[in-house]
Amino acid sequence: EYRRTLFQERLEFAAAGKAYYYKLTGVDFRAFSPIGEDDVTYGWYSSLKYNIQSDFFVRASYERAWRIPTATQFFGAGANIFSNIILKPESSDNYNFGLAYRTRPSEVFQIGFEFNSFLRGQNDIIFLTPNVFQRYINAEEVRTIGVEGEFFLRFLRNFRLTGNVTQLEKTYESIEEENVNGQFLVGTRF
Repeated sequence: EYRRTLFQERLEFAAAGKAYYYKLTGVDFRAFSPIGEDDVTYGWYSSLKYNIQSDFFVRASYERAWRIPTATQFFGAGANIFSNIILKPESSDNYNFGLAYRTRPSEVFQIGFEFNSFLRGQNDIIFLTPNVFQRYINAEEVRTIGVEGEFFLRFLRNFRLTGNVTQLEKTYESIEEENVNGQFLVGTRF
């Protein structure tokens, strides 16, 4: 991870790269033959935080992230969920913007709030087919837009009261042709 502060430590920058490596080996339960997959993919993140005052800041960040399939998603679960060795990792592009205010009106109390907004574009979401003989496939692309707010009150150093509210809106951007029955969902919010 690389970190840098500028302008008398008012601006903070951070960036890092990530390597996602996986190697899965197992047995296909239908043919009792060995199966496996190994792959590597790369992600990264970058963030900026600007301290407007000592108790008030704004921040923005971007992250390119991946979620590697679990063993069950890749190998299946015996007789009812088949393996899918061509399953790809899920990917997402995550954009965040937020602001926070914290103050200490006395030695006993600290009060603060945060407001954050985010946009996430997820690709190749792994989902279980709704058939008698199931398997996991990469099917959907989903866009998520959301906002969240948090308030906290810390007192006597050991106690903290926190409240959080989150509003999300997810929309199907596309569904793979393999999932013909789900095409009506494109554009649907959930």
